[in-house]
Amino acid sequence: MPGFTRTVIIARPPEEVFAFATNPARLCLWLPAIVRIEVLTPGPLARGTHLKETRRFGSREASTTIEIIEHAAPAPGRAPPYRHAGRSISAGVEGIYRYTFSSQAGGTRVDLVAEVRGRHVLACLVARLMRRAMIRLDGRQLDALKHAVESVPPAPQPLPL
Repeated sequence: MPGFTRTVIIARPPEEVFAFATNPARLCLWLPAIVRIEVLTPGPLARGTHLKETRRFGSREASTTIEIIEHAAPAPGRAPPYRHAGRSISAGVEGIYRYTFSSQAGGTRVDLVAEVRGRHVLACLVARLMRRAMIRLDGRQLDALKHAVESVPPAPQPLPL
């Protein structure tokens, strides 16, 4: 079942936006419902990394495990687009958030595709409710990412020789 899609243009290079958006220490800056992120897998963020995400829902907190299922980061010889995706499964409902970071004149285009699927009949009914909650909680996250990234001074550029 589809979740939702969003797009934003951020006035920073794709490498900078990707690094900011995928840094667990910065997630709380643009996802205000998140109160804690714990990296459960040793080493740098990569496909297969597991994170424990704790979010606030009103006066309650709930945690879930996120598995990174794609992490095509900037690297020597790798040009945009860069990709990052995470998946969580709770009560038979699978949620996947896929981000694509592409070059756009003057900055970066970030595309978000959020998906939600039930893994059995009852979970399919719950998935419909989850979709609404996902939109309410995360539907404006790219606007918050844009604000957070553009609020940080740009990285210094090397001087030409």
